Amino acid sequence: MGKSEEFDIAIIGAGPGGYVAAIKAAQSNKSVALIEKDYLGGTCLNCGCIPTKTLIANAEVLQKIKKADQYGIHVENLSFDYAKMKERKDSVVTGIRNSLEGLLKSNKIKIFKGHAKFTGPKDLKIDGEDATNIRAKTIIIASGSTTLDIKAFPADHDKILNSTSILEMTELPKTLAIIGGGYIGCEFASLYAEMGVKVTILEAMDTIVAMQGKAIADFLTSSFKKQGIEIKTNVMVTGIDKNADGVTVKLKDGSSIKCDKALVSIGRRIVSDSLDIEKAGLNLTEKSTIDVDEKLQTGVPGIYAIGDVTGKAMLAHVASHQGIVAAVNATGGEAYMHYNAVPAVIFTHPEIATVGLTLEDAKKKGLNA
Repeated sequence: MGKSEEFDIAIIGAGPGGYVAAIKAAQSNKSVALIEKDYLGGTCLNCGCIPTKTLIANAEVLQKIKKADQYGIHVENLSFDYAKMKERKDSVVTGIRNSLEGLLKSNKIKIFKGHAKFTGPKDLKIDGEDATNIRAKTIIIASGSTTLDIKAFPADHDKILNSTSILEMTELPKTLAIIGGGYIGCEFASLYAEMGVKVTILEAMDTIVAMQGKAIADFLTSSFKKQGIEIKTNVMVTGIDKNADGVTVKLKDGSSIKCDKALVSIGRRIVSDSLDIEKAGLNLTEKSTIDVDEKLQTGVPGIYAIGDVTGKAMLAHVASHQGIVAAVNATGGEAYMHYNAVPAVIFTHPEIATVGLTLEDAKKKGLNA
């Protein structure tokens, strides 16, 4: 069996759910193992919230300078270096990641780099850099999600990008087609339009940001059009052809759109099928999620699940709160998770903030709205 270690709590995944759970559990004087196959911080820190918001901050500065005349400030020959913007983004991410590692170590949390799989309800095998076997009284699954790749037009990370690889660009395209008008696609649309890219959003539904309700969707659509962002709804992308000049996005109605690059932003895939959870006595749902109760407890005593893998609100701050709830319960306390007033923000221009139900959802529930 090789090397083996024992802990009070082992956590699979060091994203905003996993590392918060680890710190909370460690503060209750529990021995904690935190296992991460990639970078500490998960999607949010490395290729999600933090890098996108850092680039958005750059775009906001650029827009303020463009409007400086309104304040009696005259700027001539304005230019910007996107490669330098990317360097700043990378520096911000690296700095926060290093700080996070220091915080975890200061709480005496042992970090393992590798891929964890269940070998039993209390046992894990780690493959990779820190290969070992772990036995824990309690295990918290925080494996997260990843970009959803489409077989008909898989990302090549050069001309066909996903929400991770687009952050690695060092120069901007002149034209960009964004497939998917959800909050991720719209944030990128707003960001790159403010930097002078001609953006076209292709959305299969009848509106962008449909989950935010009609009023917000209509308002953002109007704002985007004023900014020169083209929006095509009720369209189905059937394929993307690459050529010397860029890509041609093919639509179901037979038409096509030519552009320099395409961003595929149509959702995320739960990371759960590589954990061998059946060896722990668990089963995945049809959507590859793990069912939990209000305490984040799974159907197997001593195993909790938090974050995107639960299929609840797939937001970093929700995962962090779930991490606290799970850690409290795992260390002998009592805490419950509720989703009736979850705040959310979309960093478009203008920004959008919501809490709780949309008007449409409230009416469907029979509320007096």
